[in-house]
This record gives sequence, structure tokens and C-alpha cells, in this order.
Amino acid sequence: MHHFVWALTVGCFTSASLFASPAAQSQEDLRGEGRVTYYRVSSLETLDGEAVSSGVLMVRDGIIEKLGKAVSVPKGARVRDFRRQGSVAMPPFVLAHADFQVGKPKSSSNSSHYLAKDMIWLDQDWGTDLLEQGILMVGLNPQGSILPGRTSVLRTDAGYPQPEAVYDDLHLVISLESAGSRKTAIRQALADADAAIQKEKDAKIEWRKEREAWEKKQKEKEEAAKKEKEQKDSGGAEESAQSASEPKPEKASEEEAPPAEFEPPKLDQQVEAVVEWIRGQRIARVQLASASSWLHWLELIGDREVAYELEFSRGWRGDSNLFKVLEGIAAAGVRVDLPATISFLPSSRNRLNLPAEAVAAGVEQLILTPPSRVSNWRRDVAGLVADGLDRNIALRAMTLEPASALGLETVIQPLKSGSPAHFVIWNGDPLDPQTEVLLVIADGEVVWDRAAEEEKKS
Repeated sequence: MHHFVWALTVGCFTSASLFASPAAQSQEDLRGEGRVTYYRVSSLETLDGEAVSSGVLMVRDGIIEKLGKAVSVPKGARVRDFRRQGSVAMPPFVLAHADFQVGKPKSSSNSSHYLAKDMIWLDQDWGTDLLEQGILMVGLNPQGSILPGRTSVLRTDAGYPQPEAVYDDLHLVISLESAGSRKTAIRQALADADAAIQKEKDAKIEWRKEREAWEKKQKEKEEAAKKEKEQKDSGGAEESAQSASEPKPEKASEEEAPPAEFEPPKLDQQVEAVVEWIRGQRIARVQLASASSWLHWLELIGDREVAYELEFSRGWRGDSNLFKVLEGIAAAGVRVDLPATISFLPSSRNRLNLPAEAVAAGVEQLILTPPSRVSNWRRDVAGLVADGLDRNIALRAMTLEPASALGLETVIQPLKSGSPAHFVIWNGDPLDPQTEVLLVIADGEVVWDRAAEEEKKS
């Protein structure tokens, strides 16, 4: 598993620099260590407050060092100016889950040992197609039902056909889109995990008994040897000579010591991830499809204190009764992944903006994912916003919230001083379906450039 930790440094300014002229400060910026690039845009959609019009991003060594209206650009600086194109800079989109890339047969059993990254064979254009949509990170789901495996996280510029993952192993996926045999199989997996945990507890008790018994024997031996030495020392040379002439008893074979540290029994590969989840060592992604599947899930976990998030996007239908349990879901305080689409009340054509209803019910961690084609994602979200979903919540549900779900909260951040330089520059409103990506920046470097891509095609 790969972990990325960003060390963000904050500069210390002297009183002299505070009173220096903008030109002097700009030249100082240019003379500092590291490579500096200035990006001029028509608007900064920071997702950390109000948008900033006519803003500048100053990027040095993969970090946004400064941003805002008042950032001066020195003469001779490396500048990319997109203001004439009505440009908007914002954090990149993140797909919380995608299973269209997995190519191996679907699992319909306990396959919790499988990793999604090991089940893919991607074509040359997979990443380019997503970068063109402003998507930098993708959570990869294993395909199947019940316990199909564990998620992985990919960067869309990571290459092909089997790119190196940002995270090899993240969520345990539990699929309960329908009850019946799936519920029985998941209950059995939980029982097997409980049995494995109890087996380990029993083994630890037995090890502790053996260890204590062995240590007691060792102490008795040490005391006997010490007593024998004292007797020899007090008996004098005559006794020593006599004892030397006597035949020595045969030395008993040394008893093998139990391990100094407890070594737990090796877990079966199909049980290991479930045990880790029950112990609070990983989070589960639970795939549900309706209000009834949510109730079945609550019955399954009972009073267990386990970490999970909900995904309602798989097997989605146009009508939904999920609105009936939104308050209960909100009360659980879990992250909720919903399809970015207008649905309908059951057996009717009455429109239902389920994401907006979820927010109104109290869901604080909302993720929006494409219900079908990724290319229609922005259009679908724009429809939700037009129908009442808060715009800022919608944009966060496509960027910061899915990033947090994928363990990328220190990587994909709001645009602010000190945050990693991951951002996308659009030629207009990102929620306008006709708007296009101009540039994708990752770690301060250009990873996709529309002008360069079009030049390749010409």
C-alpha cells in the first residue's frame, strides 16, 4: 500500500517584507528557491468560501504558495494567462467509485481477498478520457456481489494497462443490493470473522498460560541453582572434593520456551479483511439499492460499532423510495454516495431531487457520481443544482468529499495558500455542459493540456 504524506511549509515574513512594495515582493518571489509558475484566470472556484474573480495562482514546487486578486506577477516570470477564455480554476473532480474498468468475471461469493487493481487491464486512452473531463483520481470497485473484494485508488495519469495505484487496498466492499441469499452469505461471513477473532483470543489465553508456567519453572531453576551454589560455598573444600567424586546426575533436556511475544493464528484470506473491519482497522463501502436494503443492513450489523459508508449508485432505477429513510441515514452520520440524477417517486412521474432531499434531511457528507456515462456527469449535476441542490455542496460532492472518501483529503484540497497544486482550469462554468477543460495540473505540473492534445490530432 502506498501512502502519500504532504509536508506543507509556511513561510515566515520579516517586518521589512511586510512593508515592501508589491514589485519588490514579486521580485523576491521570483528569486526564491524552486520553479515558479503564475496562472491567471477569470475566476477562482476555491471551494473554501466565495469565488474570487480575476485571480492569480502562484505555484512553486508543487504547492500553491499564493492566490487571489492581490498577487503581483513580476517581470520575467513564467505566466500562463487564460483570462480571455472566461476561465475558472478549481480542484479536480474525483470519481468515488468506478467499476467499468474491471475486466475479470464478477464474483458472487466471499472474495474479500481480491484487490480491484489486480482485476484490470486498461487501454491506452482510459486516463486521457477521464482527464479530459477534469477527473484526476478514481476509486476502483471490484465487480460482483456479497463480498466482491477491496477497492483501489488510481491517478488518471498513471499509465496503462495496469497502472501503479495510489492505494492498493482501501475499502472492504459489501454488496447488499437485495436481501435473500446475499444477506445470508454476509451474515455467515460476519460469523466466520467472529469465530476467527474468538479463536485468536483463546490462543492468546493459552499462550499466556504456557508463558507464565515456563517463566515460573525458569525462576524455580534459578533459585535452585543459587541455593546449590550457596551450599557448596559454605561446605568447604572437603565437601567439594566428596561431591566431585560422586557421579553427576544426567542433565535434563531444556524445555523449549514459548514465544516471548504472542503470535496470532494466521487468518484465512477470505476472513482477514472482515476481521480488520470489525476491529476498526478499515472502512467498508456498503452497496445498497433501496430503503429496504438499508433496513436489512441495520439488522445485519445490529449493535456492532463499525465504520462504513453507503453507495446507492449501483443497480439504480429511475424511481426510488429511499427518501423514506433519509433521516435515519443522516442520523447514522455516514458518508452517502448518490447518483447525480433526478429520479421519481415510486409508481409516479413526480420528480425527486434525492441529493437535495438528503442534504435537507441532514446528510453532511454527500458524494455525487455519474449514474451512467461520465461525459454526462456535469450535465446531470447541473440539473440537480437547477432543481434546488446548493451549488457549492454539489461541487464539493464531485471533488473534496469523494477525495476524502478515498483517503486523499491531504492531497485534493480547496484552493488556498499551502495546499498541493492539484487543480483544473476550465474555459467557463464547470457545470455548463458545453464548458471544456483547458488544463489539468497535478503536483504543480501539467498532466493534460487541451491545446497540446488538439495539436497532436491536427
